[in-house]
Amino acid sequence: MSISLQQAKALYTKKVIAVYDEQVAETNFLQGLFKKDTSAALDVSVEIRRNGKNIAVEVLRGGASNSNNFTKSTEKIFRPPMHSEEMVANHMDAYNIPFGMNAINPSSLGNAANETARELSVLRSKISRAKELQCAEVLFDGTVTTKYNDVIDFGRLAASKVDLGGSGGYWSVATTDVESQLIAGAEFVRNKGNSDQVRFDLISTVSQIVALKKTDYYTNDANRDTSAQLLDINRAKKMKGANYHGTIYAGAYTFDLWSYEAVYDDAKGTEQRFIADNRTVMMPMAEVKSNGLILAHGGVPVIGTNSMPIAKAGEYVLREAIDFKKVTHTWWIESAPLATVYTPDKFYTMQTLA
Repeated sequence: MSISLQQAKALYTKKVIAVYDEQVAETNFLQGLFKKDTSAALDVSVEIRRNGKNIAVEVLRGGASNSNNFTKSTEKIFRPPMHSEEMVANHMDAYNIPFGMNAINPSSLGNAANETARELSVLRSKISRAKELQCAEVLFDGTVTTKYNDVIDFGRLAASKVDLGGSGGYWSVATTDVESQLIAGAEFVRNKGNSDQVRFDLISTVSQIVALKKTDYYTNDANRDTSAQLLDINRAKKMKGANYHGTIYAGAYTFDLWSYEAVYDDAKGTEQRFIADNRTVMMPMAEVKSNGLILAHGGVPVIGTNSMPIAKAGEYVLREAIDFKKVTHTWWIESAPLATVYTPDKFYTMQTLA
């Protein structure tokens, strides 16, 4: 039994999208720390206001009130970089689906659709890794660098990025006063970032945590949790994709140790880490509020139902086109993501190793 070309196109497209939607997304730890936001807009804006911690001073009854001048907020408007990955299915003969003919064997559609969906998932993963890299850049530096070397800067204070080599010593030295370094970071986040947290996440790599555990500070049982208690299930879900290495104490503060070892291949095919092997970021304990981290998505241009171009909102936008002259079926998966932060002073980055 054969079906018409139009029937085949509809079935094939429907099947591809169904299989594609069922694909299990890869674990992306850093993206999980960001709240997702989608919009059909071309640009996204981030507004930052630093109001300090002034205290109210009493006045005489019947006298004049205290006059207040608020610092102007800084609004920055950014255009998210566009990602567009294309796949041309011009090998339809391998699936016995000659789209230039009027009759098609429906039994061939399933295999073709499954293969196409798998290939589209590979393209989606490429874009997802680009988002993960953006998230890493924002967490550690408060910036996003595009392919064309444009730097999108969210205004982190210079004091939030510290080379411990000149601030007490690297963690590779056993006698380094790690406690003072952690307290300094926590007090920066609380005082400059206006955070009320006393528990923090340290996001790092295994080699840095190994170095930390060899310091005199860590070997002192008073500075770490030596119990065998299990990690809270909600915390484990929030930090999915990272490995938990225990809890340590410094002054009045508590720190949970996490490592993230994921890698990616850059445009030249060179393997790179999402997190450098000598840098650790401190942030208030990850909560649903996301600490001001937002993974925003701008609109993606598509052709609307009235054959006019429109902007479509979505984390990923899938579209297709058939060229009967060239006997090709082309698919695109596109996204316009931008990792952003509107509370940049809640993050403290330390270079822990040389």
